[in-house]
Amino acid sequence: MFTKGHTGWNKGLTKETDPRVKLNAEKISDARKGCTFTEEHKAKLSQAKLGTYPTEVVREKRSQSMKLVWANPSNRNEQSKRLRKIYIPRKILENLYLVKGYTITQIAKHLGYDFNTIRKHFTEYGISLKPHGWAIIGSQPTAEEREKHSLALKGRKFQRRKLQEEVVRMCRERTRKNWQDPEFVLKQLKARGAKPNKPERHLEGILNSHLPDYKYNGDGRLGIVLAGLVPDFPNVNGKKQVIEVFGDYFHNPRKRELKWHQTELGRIMAYNSVGFDCLVIWEHELKELTEEEIVEKISNFSKRR
Repeated sequence: MFTKGHTGWNKGLTKETDPRVKLNAEKISDARKGCTFTEEHKAKLSQAKLGTYPTEVVREKRSQSMKLVWANPSNRNEQSKRLRKIYIPRKILENLYLVKGYTITQIAKHLGYDFNTIRKHFTEYGISLKPHGWAIIGSQPTAEEREKHSLALKGRKFQRRKLQEEVVRMCRERTRKNWQDPEFVLKQLKARGAKPNKPERHLEGILNSHLPDYKYNGDGRLGIVLAGLVPDFPNVNGKKQVIEVFGDYFHNPRKRELKWHQTELGRIMAYNSVGFDCLVIWEHELKELTEEEIVEKISNFSKRR
């Protein structure tokens, strides 16, 4: 039996400096292999340590001991693997969350862990979460408190809806205004990588051979914007005429919902509003008509002015 003030034989010795300490540690390690604490015992140990703080002397000893451990590279790797798994007993979480009414954030602060660690343990243990707004310290709100809360919120939903409608209206007006600005439209075309499609390239070849007064502008290369729209083939010799190529799918109201300016009549009226005549040539016309028929159709349109 040791008397008070007795100094242990291994005080100040480590496994690296004394073989006896190393041998003793190996024996203890071998004896404890396969031994695990029960969940109840782990919970008791964890609960017993809550709120306790080691003295300055003990913290200093632990600090010096850990410095020696972490100085060894093999120990660092081993300790890193062990520290990756954080264990928090289920009973502690259930007691704090279900009995005391702590939120997950409050539990994390109380136990000294981050929110995600606590949330992960909740998922692993299958602890069901309370409805939003009820996981607070204390009991559920009384009928009187719920009534007060309901009266305070009356009218807010309607105000929020009105605010949302006003914001949408302002955004629409701003968008319309932007698309009337030629510089904005050309920037949008450049950002979207606009380029001529197959029907447009087909018609461009015909126009270059027979009617060179019409040049391709669908990608904004000529910088011509009319009524917020970019005409595919405007007349570049002074006539206020444009030619548009309509794809059979993209401009077909039976296959997709169209805006007014995407329809044939809407496009013609949009250009008429700024004093330009418009001829729409459909994709199937380029396939069905001969080159001579297409040239004749465009020539007849060109003679209007």
